[in-house]
Amino acid sequence: MYRFVLLFVLVASVHGQADILGQLQICKRSDPELNDCLKSSIKGALKILASGVPSLKIPSIDPIEVERWTIHATDALPYAQNYANLTLAGYSDIEIEDVYTNFGDEYFSIHLMCSAPKLLAQGDYEYYLDKQAKGEDLSSKGKTEWKYDDHKFFVKLDGDLIKRGDVEYAEITRTDLSMVRLHSFEMTFKTENQQIGDKLGELVTGDSRKLASINVGGYENLYASAFHRIANAVFAAIPFDKLLPK
Repeated sequence: MYRFVLLFVLVASVHGQADILGQLQICKRSDPELNDCLKSSIKGALKILASGVPSLKIPSIDPIEVERWTIHATDALPYAQNYANLTLAGYSDIEIEDVYTNFGDEYFSIHLMCSAPKLLAQGDYEYYLDKQAKGEDLSSKGKTEWKYDDHKFFVKLDGDLIKRGDVEYAEITRTDLSMVRLHSFEMTFKTENQQIGDKLGELVTGDSRKLASINVGGYENLYASAFHRIANAVFAAIPFDKLLPK
């Protein structure tokens, strides 16, 4: 019975690989127009993989799910910010504005300049005052929602090429994300005492430019971690020479 289940999983995996590869635009590393090819290939892949591929253990891209994340208090926002059950939506609609790549025999690097017309994050929150601050304590918990408009960001993926048996796969070793432009940002909070939720929303959104310049690192790391996990799932599911052949 165990052998049958193992065989079934193997066949499903191979079939899933072939099915996905048949839909993706494949770009060759030797192509002098590789970066331009990848611009359209990655854009198409975001649509194709939006709901994930369970048979290949590739999670959903739209929405991206984040089980929990913590951002530490700063002088600008003196609250420890705990988030759980986050869904990040809108990533299948992003535009890939520019691509830079560097491929070696044992490593690779892919840089992406991306833009998104609208992004939405929703989930549970718990804020508690973690630094001395003037004014009312707005510690609370409940539901939160973030809306981004006209968002531009840069993603850098570094990885190694590794062998599993005789087959070469890619493994992402580091992912960095930097926010480049944010036209507008709104964050709302729903809690038992809605006056506190409204004041917290005013604190975050009302001075969003100041907060973003000081507190942005925690959110950049949140998205970088999510992209890292998804990219590694894709590269782990499909041999590198099939995904990006020479």
